[in-house]
Amino acid sequence: MVNRNKLFLFALILAAFNLRPGLTSVSPVLHGITKDLGMSSTLASLLTSIPLVCFGFCSLFAGRLANRYQPEKMITFAITCIGIATFLRAFANSSIYLLITALLIGAGIGVVSPLLSGFIKSHFPDKAASVIGIYSTSMVVGASISIGLTTPLQHWFNHSWKNGLAFWSILSCSTRYSNLACGDKTISYSCK
Repeated sequence: MVNRNKLFLFALILAAFNLRPGLTSVSPVLHGITKDLGMSSTLASLLTSIPLVCFGFCSLFAGRLANRYQPEKMITFAITCIGIATFLRAFANSSIYLLITALLIGAGIGVVSPLLSGFIKSHFPDKAASVIGIYSTSMVVGASISIGLTTPLQHWFNHSWKNGLAFWSILSCSTRYSNLACGDKTISYSCK
């Protein structure tokens, strides 16, 4: 049981790492984005405000989706959407395309966040407060790392802000790998 809880905690930490880089990695390279895509300041501000609106709106439906399709499957699906949308930023050639990726990232975050709280309460009932603290800290660490490393990644990827943003999709891949490490080869965080 202890090893199983460690796997749950590891999967939770990786999932939490996914919830902020799609938002926070934009600001370090915003100047390059606006310059390359010819975006106005107003349009550029939508890159962070659209995900927040989607976050709030989609969280309203997370419980219904979880009841219909199982919470673990919805968590995995939403994190996969976040990863795909983040990866697609490597191919951004217009402001509309980039805004669509922001919308998908926000929707994914909006579904995952409330479901992870339920995941914590169901898998760590006696330690929910401590695990929520670890979850929150993991989100902040993911955000901080993406803010601090997006610009160096941009330079490393031949001054490509697109690749600097798309790099963060690797977090989704690592989260998916942790699901498989739990022993379930289908889509599941629950390690059934």
